Amino acid sequence: MKFLKYIIVSLIIAIIVAVLLPLSNSRVAVKGNDTDECIAVIEKMANAVNSNDFISYMNCFVENERRDMKDFLSYYPSELFREKEYKLVNIKELPKEIIPAIGASVSRNGDLDGERFFYCGIKMRVDKEEKWLYNGVNYRVIIMKKENGSWKIEGIVVPSYRVIVEKGFGFGTVEESASVKIEQEMEQKGLVKNYRGDIIEDLRPTDADLKKEKGLLFHNYGL
Repeated sequence: MKFLKYIIVSLIIAIIVAVLLPLSNSRVAVKGNDTDECIAVIEKMANAVNSNDFISYMNCFVENERRDMKDFLSYYPSELFREKEYKLVNIKELPKEIIPAIGASVSRNGDLDGERFFYCGIKMRVDKEEKWLYNGVNYRVIIMKKENGSWKIEGIVVPSYRVIVEKGFGFGTVEESASVKIEQEMEQKGLVKNYRGDIIEDLRPTDADLKKEKGLLFHNYGL
């Protein structure tokens, strides 16, 4: 009798495991599929830049971004795709807890619910180097959000590379280390340099800027 009871209990446990295990795997698969879909959209966006395909590029973004792109393009058609090559070389998802510290939020939603954040290294060749846009690997955080059941790009922002690395979420690449140095020199000295060390922009105030600022201060305070 005891043996029969043991067999029955064992069968019940086996049935429960058989039912719950597929459900557990399904939940993991859904998360993986969401990640794969996000990365696929990001890769599609990169391919659209390389193909100079504005329609495909625009369709990777949420509706309000698409609308803004159309408006911008109507005024500045020559500004489209300043990147002549655009290749995704590194990508990882960041936890939303770090996002405020690196300045990578475009949402008015304070708790960042429903958004996913992907830190990307993108190798670019550009028509003209400038602040935050260099020949070589440029780092961006791409914000993803679901729209009508599909993942779309909500925004692409330049994060603080230094904070990402200090928090332990960097890629550990030579290019990333160089980008941190570029960021620090820009903040500390006002000099924008590229990977070769060439100064491509000088953000330091000139004498004229200082005089203008002084004049504004005097005007504002009635001195």
